[in-house]
Amino acid sequence: MSYGENNYKLDRIDGSIGGLLNSAPLATFTALFRPLPWEIGSPTMVLSAIENTVLLLFVLYSLIRIGPFKFLKNQC
Repeated sequence: MSYGENNYKLDRIDGSIGGLLNSAPLATFTALFRPLPWEIGSPTMVLSAIENTVLLLFVLYSLIRIGPFKFLKNQC
C-alpha cells in the first residue's frame, strides 16, 4: 500500500482462511504500531512515531509483567 512517499508492504491475501491467518499478525502490527521511528518522513510522523513507540513499549511491558496468556485472557 502506498500513500505519497509513505508505504508499507503486506503479503498478498488470496482470500482463503489460511491466507488471512497468515497475514493477520503483520497487518495487526502495521495498523497498531506504525510508523516506527526509522520510517519518519515528515514532522507529523514524528509525533505518530513517538506515540506508537510508547504504545508498543507499554504492550511489551504488559506482556512481560503479566504474562502472555493472562494478558490475553484479561482482554476478552
